[in-house]
Amino acid sequence: MTKRYRHLNFFQHECHLEVRVPRVRLPDGGIRQVEPDWSGRLAGFTLLFEALIMTLCRK
Repeated sequence: MTKRYRHLNFFQHECHLEVRVPRVRLPDGGIRQVEPDWSGRLAGFTLLFEALIMTLCRK
C-alpha cells in the first residue's frame, strides 16, 4: 500500500513523500499497517534549510 506524507515546502515548492508501507499479520491474527520510524517527525526544518539559515546568519 502506498501512503503519501506532506513534508515542508522546499523553498517555494510543495514537497510530498510517497512511500510503500507494508502490512503485517500479527500473532493474534490481526493485520496492521507498519508506520515508518520517521512518521510524524516531518514537522521540523530540513537539514538543507537549516544549513542555508546558518550560512545567512554568518553574513
